[in-house]
Amino acid sequence: MRIDIFCKVVDNYGDAGFCWRLTRRLTEILANHHFTVNENKVRLFCDDIPLIQQLAGEETIAKLVKLGLAIYPWNHAEVIIDQNGLPDVALETFSCELPALYLKKINHCLLINVEYLSAEPWIEEMHGLASLPSLNNQHQRYFYYPGFNEKTGGLLGISKHNKSTNSASSTIDAFFKEVRPETTLISIFNYGSQHFINFLDQLINQSIKVDLFICYGKAQVAVAEWLGKSFDQTINLGQMRLIPIPFVNQDEYDDLLGRCDLNWVRGEDSFVRAQWAAKPFIWDIYPQEDGIHFEKLKAFLNIYLPRDNPKLVEKIENMMRNQAINTWWDDLIHISSYANKWANLLESRQLDSDLGVRMIKFIKPLLKKG
Repeated sequence: MRIDIFCKVVDNYGDAGFCWRLTRRLTEILANHHFTVNENKVRLFCDDIPLIQQLAGEETIAKLVKLGLAIYPWNHAEVIIDQNGLPDVALETFSCELPALYLKKINHCLLINVEYLSAEPWIEEMHGLASLPSLNNQHQRYFYYPGFNEKTGGLLGISKHNKSTNSASSTIDAFFKEVRPETTLISIFNYGSQHFINFLDQLINQSIKVDLFICYGKAQVAVAEWLGKSFDQTINLGQMRLIPIPFVNQDEYDDLLGRCDLNWVRGEDSFVRAQWAAKPFIWDIYPQEDGIHFEKLKAFLNIYLPRDNPKLVEKIENMMRNQAINTWWDDLIHISSYANKWANLLESRQLDSDLGVRMIKFIKPLLKKG
C-alpha cells in the first residue's frame, strides 16, 4: 500500500504538526504490518520542508526513511508520480487542494480529505461519507473526521516515545536544571493573547511561586512585550521565573508537557498531546470568524467535564475560559487528578485502534471496492 500525504502550512505549526504525526504513524503501521511494496510506503509532500524537519528531528526522519518514508517539496508531486508511480491513496489534509496536474493523474486512486479535529456531535454523521461530484470529471473524495469516540476517526495515539517512562531529552533536561525546588511548573505554547498577559499579571500580583517554560514563537514575543525588553534568557520576577525555550521537536515537546504541572496549549496538535500528557491544560483555541471557535470549545467541554462533580466542573471551566486565577488555582491538584482520569478514558476508547490504525481499516475495503 502506497500512501501520499499532502500538507500545506497555512500559519503557525498546527497543520504541519498533525501532518507529521500522521505521516510518522502511518509509516510505522505499514512497516509493522509488512505490506507488500517495492519502496516508499508513505510519501509526504509539504510546502515547508524545513518546518517538517524541525518538528521531526533528524534522527526520527532517518529511522522512518529506512521504513519506507520519502519526503518531497509540494511542487514536486507531479514529477514524483511520473518517476516512482501512482499512490493507492492520497490524503488531502484540511482541504489543502492538491496540485491540479497531480490530481488529474491520480483520477482512479482513492482520495481522502482528512478534516480538523472537533468534538461537535455532527462529525459522527459526516465521518466516512463520500462527496457527490458535481461534474463528470470531478474526483470523488471521502471525508475522514478525527474525533474522541468510536464513531469518528479517532485520535493519533501516544507515540512509543511517550509510553516509555521518563524518556530523557537532553534538550529539555538542560532547561530543567534551572527549575527551583517546590515550584509549580507551567509550559506556555499559546498565541500570546491578552488572556495570557492577564495570567502573568495575576501570578505576579498574588506572589505565586511558578517556573514558566515559554516556548518559541508568539508566547515569547508576548512576554518580551510584557517585560518591555528582550527575552532571550531566564528572568526572575519576584516568585516567578521565566525560562525561554527554543524551537524543539515533537518528542522533546511531548516530554516537556509530561514534566509540567500545567500546560497552556493551542490549536490542534498540542491540544491533543496535552491530553495524552495527563496534566491540567488550558486550550488557546485557534480564533475563527464569527466566534465559531467558542462553539468548538463548548463542544469539547461537554465531553471533557466530569458529570458527578459540579464544583470541579466550575473550577475547570474557569481555568479553560481564562477566568481569574483565584477561582481555580487552589484546586489544581484535583484538576490534575481528573486530567489523569481523562487520559486513561481516552486510551481505553482507543485500545482497539488509534487514528492511524482506524484509517488503514477505513482505506482497505475502499481499495478492494475500487
